[in-house]
Amino acid sequence: MAGVETFRRGIIIVVFTAIFWVALPLALVAAGRFLDTALSLTGYPAWWGWLFIIGGLAFLTWAALWLRIQGHGLPVSALPPPNLVVSGPYGLVRHPMYLGYNVALVGLGLVLGSPGLLIVGGPCFLMGWILYALNEERGLRRRFGAEYQSYQSDVAIWPRPPLYQIVQVLVAARVLPVSVEGREHLPRGAYVVVSNHACYLDPALLSRLTWRRIRFLATAEAFRPRLFGWLLRRAGAIPLRRYRTDPAACRRMVRRLSYGEIVGAFVEGERAPLGAYEGAMPRSAGIIARLGVPVIPVGILGSYDVGPRWSDALRRRPVTLRIGPPVVFDGSDPALAIDNAITTLLAGYVPRVHLAGLRRERLSRVLWACPNCLQERLWDASALRCANCGAQLTPTADGLFTDASGHIQSLAALGQRLQTPAALSAITEITCAAAGFVERSMIGAIQPLEPVGDGTLYITRSTLSFSLHAAGSTPSLTIPLRQIRSATTERADTLQIATAREVWQFHPATTSAFRLHRIVLAWAEPRLERPIHTIGSH
Repeated sequence: MAGVETFRRGIIIVVFTAIFWVALPLALVAAGRFLDTALSLTGYPAWWGWLFIIGGLAFLTWAALWLRIQGHGLPVSALPPPNLVVSGPYGLVRHPMYLGYNVALVGLGLVLGSPGLLIVGGPCFLMGWILYALNEERGLRRRFGAEYQSYQSDVAIWPRPPLYQIVQVLVAARVLPVSVEGREHLPRGAYVVVSNHACYLDPALLSRLTWRRIRFLATAEAFRPRLFGWLLRRAGAIPLRRYRTDPAACRRMVRRLSYGEIVGAFVEGERAPLGAYEGAMPRSAGIIARLGVPVIPVGILGSYDVGPRWSDALRRRPVTLRIGPPVVFDGSDPALAIDNAITTLLAGYVPRVHLAGLRRERLSRVLWACPNCLQERLWDASALRCANCGAQLTPTADGLFTDASGHIQSLAALGQRLQTPAALSAITEITCAAAGFVERSMIGAIQPLEPVGDGTLYITRSTLSFSLHAAGSTPSLTIPLRQIRSATTERADTLQIATAREVWQFHPATTSAFRLHRIVLAWAEPRLERPIHTIGSH
C-alpha cells in the first residue's frame, strides 16, 4: 500500500509540474502572441523585465520552500500540507506562489516585448488565479476552521501597506525618541511582553523592542469604530473583551504563540489615569502564567508625558523602555510575580507631566477635588486653586507640582489623595446627568454600541440606576452592585459596567468618569477583580 501511495503521489507531482511549468506558460505565451497578431499590437523588448522575472520566481521559490519547511507539504493543491502556514511569505499574502508566478509572467511579457502577453499574463491571469484561490479557500476553511478564518482576517489575498512595519520605521527614525535598555533579555521564538500602560502610543513605543511584529491585545472598545478597528486589525492587534472571559482572544493569542510570534499584553487592563502602575489583573496574569512561553517584563518610562489619559493631546517626549529577565512563576500569585518584575524596572521612576500645550481644564478628570481639603464644589482644576482652603498647586519645570505645604509631588501622588478609603467613605451616593449606551450581546462580532438616550445616573452603595429623561421610551435600569462583574473606564470620559449578560456605558456630563469608576470599585469590592489601590505612586 505504501508503494502504491508513493506512486500515486509521484504521478500527481509530475502532472502538476507539467501543467504549471510547461503547459500553462506555453499556453499563455501563445495567447499573448495571438493577441499581438489579432489586434496588431507592437512592443519592444525591455531588459528590465528580468527584474520582474527574477523577483517573481524568487518570491515563488521562497513560498514553496517555506511551505515545505513549515507546513511539511508540497506546493501541489492536490497534495495539501497537513499544517497551516501563516508566517514568512504567507504572512505577507495568502497565496504568494500565485502572486510570484503572476509577477514573473509580467516580466516575461516585458522581455519578449509582447503587449498581448502583458495583458494575458497580467490582469487576466491575476483575475483567474484570484477566482481559483477563493474557491480553494473554501476547502481550507473546512480543513482548518476558525484558524484559517482568523488568518484570512489578518492577511490579505493581495499585498497591502505593512502598517505595523511603517510604525516601526517611524519610531526607529526618532519621530518619537525612544531608547531601549536590556535587549539581551529578549529570547528567540515565542514569548509574551507584559508592561505598564499610560499612553495611547505605548504599542507603537514597544515596537522599538524588536524588528519582529508584536501582536498586542487591545480592548474591544477600540474596534467599535469601523475605520479604527480596521486599522488595528491591519496592524495585527487582537481584540479583547476585557469585561468578561474572552475565549476567542485567548485562542488567537495561543495560536500566535504556536506560530513562534510575540504577544504583547498591558496587564493593568487599561491606561493608568495618573501614570503610576496600577498592578496586574489577577485573571489575566493567571492566563499568561499558564501559556508555557517566556514572559518578558518591560517598564515604559516617560510615555505619560507623551499623552496623559486625561488629555486629548500627544506630544514628542523622550521615552525609555527597560527590559527585564523573564518573570519567574514559582507557584505563588502570578499577578504578584508580574507586579514585582515591572515595579523593579520602574524603580526610581516618577511619572511626570508638563502642562505646557495641554488643556488644563481636563485635569478635573483626575483632580476632581482639592487634594488638600477634598472639597469638590470650590475646587478649580484649571487654575489649580481651591477657594475653600486657599490651597494652590504650582507646576514645576520638571513636570511635578508644589503643593500647599511646599512639598513637591507628582500628579499621581496628588490624585491618590482623592482615592483613599477616607476620601471615598465620605461619599454616600452620586447623582449626575449622563448619556447611556448598551451592548446587548457580548458574543459574536464586535459591533457599535446601541444608544439608549440621555438620563440621570444614580449610584448608591448597593445599586446603580439609570433613568431616561424621555419618559416612556425605555424602562429605567437598576443594577445591584453585587451583579457587576467588571467596572472600567473607556477613553477618558466613559464609565463601563458589565454584568453577566450586558455591557453598559455612561458618559457623565457633570462629573469625572474616573471618579465614578473609583467609587463603584470601592463599593463593589471584593466582588470586582480590579483593586482600588495604586502600586508605587509617588
